[in-house]
Amino acid sequence: MMRLSTFVWLGLVGAMIAGLFHLKYEVIGLEKRLVHAKRQTRVHQEAIGILHAEWSYLSRPERLDHLLSKRIDLLPIKRAQVTTFDRLERKLATEIAHTGHEESNGQLRPVADVPPGRRRRAER
Repeated sequence: MMRLSTFVWLGLVGAMIAGLFHLKYEVIGLEKRLVHAKRQTRVHQEAIGILHAEWSYLSRPERLDHLLSKRIDLLPIKRAQVTTFDRLERKLATEIAHTGHEESNGQLRPVADVPPGRRRRAER
């Protein structure tokens, strides 16, 4: 008759064999997921490369100049068109002083109708 320790050892060996098979198939599944993730990464990197190439092609300066000249009738900015906010405030204050009206939404209205906060800014 076999001893009890023999059965215990056989049980331990069987459990180890079952554990190793389970671990083996788990590793195989993880390797498949890794291969799939690497493949997806490569696909996305190629798509990013294509998008970079398209962006470079579409943002060529000569192409943009051509599109701008076709769609928008813009002229180069003149130095006299560039100003500061201080100059604008002074110009607004002088126009209000001369006319007694302030322009609001394209319409002139008397300075008395201007809210106090706006009047103070215009008077500076």
